Formats: sequence, structure tokens, C-alpha cells
Amino acid sequence: MSGAEERILGLHPGSRMPADSDEVDALLRRVPDVAFAPELEGCLFPADALAGTYLFSSPDQIGRLATPQYVAGVREALGKVTARAGLEENAGLEFLAKTLDHFLDGMPPDEHPLIVALWCRSWARRRGRDEVPAAVAAAMDEYESARGSRG
Repeated sequence: MSGAEERILGLHPGSRMPADSDEVDALLRRVPDVAFAPELEGCLFPADALAGTYLFSSPDQIGRLATPQYVAGVREALGKVTARAGLEENAGLEFLAKTLDHFLDGMPPDEHPLIVALWCRSWARRRGRDEVPAAVAAAMDEYESARGSRG
């Protein structure tokens, strides 16, 4: 096998780009991991902004908090993630960061997977527990289920 064939899909240095739609879907399931990128730490919602709400609050709450300035901050942080991924030859992370950036303007904040992941991570931090990608992924699934039951 050549070096390119040996490269594994993922969000690690040396990862490769997805080769098909199944691999794209596999990377998209890793959005909770991206929410833990150090460059996005400043994009967590502050605890005082979460006061009086709960994790599955109306999507309007995320919309109010995800101001144009907030979205610009997420975009800037994703640019830094993309740059780091390029330096690390982390094609999986680079692909996901660029994809998430691309959809920042095309989706409402309460539907954008990274913003929802940051919302869920912010809640985990506020509670002082379960601030790990697997718990954020589970909270995102619950959030989506709760959203669906309202519509």
C-alpha cells in the first residue's frame, strides 16, 4: 500500500479527505469532537447567558445568543481550526471545519450542528459534568428529538 492508501479517515494528524458520501456522513457525526477544538473554547456560551433557560429551550434562545458577532467569532475560530488542520495534514478535520464554516450563513443557528454542539457543551460545563464529546453527541440527539416534537 502507498502512504495515501494507508491514511485513515478521522480527525487526527495525517487523516485523509472523505472519499464518498458514507465517509462524509461519518465525519459529520464527529461534530461534537470539533466542539472541543481549543480554537472554539471562546465560542462556548457564557453561563450567565444560560441562566433562566434549559438545555432544550426554545430554539429561539440559541438564535438570540448566536448574534452576528457570535457567528463571526465561530467563523474566525473555524478558520484557525482549518489552518491548524492544514499544518497537521489533518484532512478530515480540515474538511469538516470548512464544511461547518460554509453552512454558517445558510442555516439558522439553532439548526447548525456546530452551534448546537457548542450549546450542548456549554450546558455540560454549566452543570459541571459530562463535558465530553460522547455526552455532547447524546445531548445533541436529545435536542433534535425535542425540536422535532415541537414542529
